Amino acid sequence: MKVNKKQITMLCLSLVICAAVFLNWKFVQNPDIIDAETSAEPESETVENTDEETKTLGEAEYVSTNVTSASEYFTNSRLNRKKSKDEAIDLLNTVVSNESSSDESVEKANAEISQIAKNTELENTVESLIKAKGFKDCVVFISSDLVNVVVSTDGLTAENAAQINEIVSTQTKIPTSSIKIVEVK
Repeated sequence: MKVNKKQITMLCLSLVICAAVFLNWKFVQNPDIIDAETSAEPESETVENTDEETKTLGEAEYVSTNVTSASEYFTNSRLNRKKSKDEAIDLLNTVVSNESSSDESVEKANAEISQIAKNTELENTVESLIKAKGFKDCVVFISSDLVNVVVSTDGLTAENAAQINEIVSTQTKIPTSSIKIVEVK
């Protein structure tokens, strides 16, 4: 009987899968194995605070990523917006600085960088104007043909929505039909 490379490969893969299944079963049946392995790690240093608390250095602490308040939502939204814009600008700068990029692609990249800068300035202006009207907080996202406004209020009235629409359409020159307002309480 002749054995070829495919058969050997399949046999090896089968053995690896069987070993993985066996180890998984073994760890589930005897969780002490996992505890013994983790207890063999060096112990962390403990430090006592003046408040009579003991903190352990070098251990991970669970931190919830759920947004618990409106202010955290707005902070996270601004950070995410800035991060995504920075990544886009870095990518476009790569195109601009690449010697092999065509003149047309460099021109388009520069135009997009300029548009991102313009949108960032408009977003900041619109946010400031909306806050000046008495709203607690807001964040604005401007794209080429749509504006999303997230505003913190205790209740958004038609008058409030009209004020926001007026500010956004005046500053961005985007029609009110393309402005979306979302309320966060």
